Amino acid sequence: MPKNNIFYKVEKDGQIETLQKITEQYGKPLFEGASEGVKYLKENS
Repeated sequence: MPKNNIFYKVEKDGQIETLQKITEQYGKPLFEGASEGVKYLKENS
């Protein structure tokens, strides 16, 4: 992981669903892994 990056481990039941609802409200995607995020950035930059 690059220096100064922050990694949050989602462990509690319902956290992913809550994060999905929040990101949907703001029209933003939620990635379950870094590779999905990198792919999205490459396709949308």
